Amino acid sequence: MNTTNALDVLTISEKEECLRAKVYIRDFSSATKTLRLQALGQIKRLSKPVAKVILKMLLSKETEVLKQVEVLGALATCNGKADGDRGYLNTYFYNPEPQLRVAALRALSKYEDEASFETLSLAIKDSQPDIRKEAINLMVSIYGQRALPLLLHLLRDLDDKVRSCVISLCATLEAREAVPVLITMLTDENSEIQKEVSGALKKITKESKAKTGNEWNLWWMDQYDKSR
Repeated sequence: MNTTNALDVLTISEKEECLRAKVYIRDFSSATKTLRLQALGQIKRLSKPVAKVILKMLLSKETEVLKQVEVLGALATCNGKADGDRGYLNTYFYNPEPQLRVAALRALSKYEDEASFETLSLAIKDSQPDIRKEAINLMVSIYGQRALPLLLHLLRDLDDKVRSCVISLCATLEAREAVPVLITMLTDENSEIQKEVSGALKKITKESKAKTGNEWNLWWMDQYDKSR
């Protein structure tokens, strides 16, 4: 990142704010995590243009993964939607380090636009379960029902934590489209997943009194016949 060019777009008062923020930049170099996070918290309280410039500057100069994750986390939790160039974040999104990928994903999701949707869709195919889980959580939180096809896909994920998360999200969205797949999951090898599926089915359907897998199948077939 070219810090000089970034500073050029700031107003005089914003440049003065940058100068006053030097103490926060110094504190971020600390070996103490608490002090670093406090510094990032102070930077986030600055005006949005100034905070963005400083955080991008810190990120461009940082080589330690942990500190990079911390700065990306600050970018992801700044107030309001993100705007402007996101190319520098893609470098971290494609990094082999999972911590950086998930941190970059959170920051990229702040754009809440079509490119952000595509990034989240790509992350749902990541090899790391934690990243798939984070991606679908962000997808549903930002895009709601539009995430449903991807939600249904992840119901068959091999990772228990991912499936558990998706079951909960299906219940939150009251996704009736998920009912057939959820019924098949009543025989999941994980007993906790079975309980979660049962709870989700009850929340989604409301009117059903079914308990066993066979009862649910019969109820669903009856619903299908009624809809024809």
